[in-house]
Amino acid sequence: LAARHVERKCLVWPREFSYPSQEPDDANACGVQAYTAYTSSTSDSASDLDNVGKQPQCMSQLGCGSCGLQVLPGMGGSNGMKVWLCLLASGCAWFLWLALSRSEPVLGSYAFWAMLVFSARLFVCVFLVVSISKLMASDLFHRVVLEELASSDGARLRCFTAKTICLTALWTAFSLAFGLAWHITSSVLRLGFAAPFYLVVFTIVKFSAMTVLLLLWKLSVVRIDHLRDRVASHDANVRLIWRDVTREYKDIAVVIDEVWSRTGFANAWALMSGSDLVIIGGILGTTKHYTEDAWSYLSYFWVLSMSVALAIVVYCFASISAQ
Repeated sequence: LAARHVERKCLVWPREFSYPSQEPDDANACGVQAYTAYTSSTSDSASDLDNVGKQPQCMSQLGCGSCGLQVLPGMGGSNGMKVWLCLLASGCAWFLWLALSRSEPVLGSYAFWAMLVFSARLFVCVFLVVSISKLMASDLFHRVVLEELASSDGARLRCFTAKTICLTALWTAFSLAFGLAWHITSSVLRLGFAAPFYLVVFTIVKFSAMTVLLLLWKLSVVRIDHLRDRVASHDANVRLIWRDVTREYKDIAVVIDEVWSRTGFANAWALMSGSDLVIIGGILGTTKHYTEDAWSYLSYFWVLSMSVALAIVVYCFASISAQ
């Protein structure tokens, strides 16, 4: 199936290309056996949460401390996932109760709809936590990370992961700081302890999800680039490596489908991006009618922060498809 797809739609090989008639050599035979073992081992990777209690060893080898991983959403095993799901479920119920019980909301119905949106965003975080847990339990994801770390690009991957964690932590810390400053200075919504609870929980989930997103994007792009470089380096005699190239193409398709689609991570990020658009529209509409204090300046930062996050998410998905 992959060979027919490449034959029909890829411009690297002519349409009349076919498999060479000679039998594969020893290297190709070993590759066939390796691929058979590889595909058979991915059947029980991340379709459920049976293996969610296993430690994310590959993340530790990327330079992430194992102690710090335990507290992040989706990375602390089954117990950690249950704790985060309980926190998110409690937050959803809390904001729903606040939305339905406030008798005199500020700015008319704004407070009611704002708390409904907060509850919905915490509910979307549930999908992110579950999908990250499935990803961390995936044998295929662990294998891909370890293979890349053992390759010549392993040092670059570690460096990229370290920079990603630092920049994402800085971005989320600024977002949390400005959110808490808004809670202290603004009188648009008087939510008491509910606002800091929402900001802290949501920010930590967003940090974990953004870090995993950028790591998956890097792994996917690196594997695609390896295949493109291999084809380009054997442009003259690509017929001789047709089997290996087709096999590697199928490997990449399996990996991308497993880590993005079957874990639900891509769908969870689609929901989160949609909720970000709703929040941006709500903030812009509120800022237009409420400019008496620091609300307007803090809201502009929020809009900028979420817009940058949306641009990064769209770029990651688009770049994988484009390649």
